[in-house]
Amino acid sequence: MRLDKINSLNIRPIKGGDKKNVIEMWHKCGLFKRGSLDAENEFIVAKLLPRSEIFVAEENGEIVAVVLGALSHTSGWIWDLAVDPLCQKQGIGKAIIRQAENWIKQEGGERCMLFLQGEGDALQSFYTGLSYTNVTDNIMQKPLA
Repeated sequence: MRLDKINSLNIRPIKGGDKKNVIEMWHKCGLFKRGSLDAENEFIVAKLLPRSEIFVAEENGEIVAVVLGALSHTSGWIWDLAVDPLCQKQGIGKAIIRQAENWIKQEGGERCMLFLQGEGDALQSFYTGLSYTNVTDNIMQKPLA
């Protein structure tokens, strides 16, 4: 699947019927192993946090990306970014991260933090391109001025 235009992308908070598709996207992108409870638990934890949101990007009603965001005091956190492998490198990841950052800022966040999955995480250069800087080997941050 190739995205026709980034402007045709609809980025929104999840709805009740999105859970299965969100978990499927994580599996498709290799974030969690199929058959494990990790993806299910991640979804539940994200929804239990007092100030959190799960965003999806969809084209023609099909979810092509997902990211989680939460706010703790004045620090926002972003995690579990997944973009359909057939739709990567088209600006979808950047667009959905910007949506999460804007939500965090609107909720009172002054900076955004994120975890890298491991040393040499392939997304490190992606996040660096979005103005994130390293705090530690696996944590990056960005002021939301």
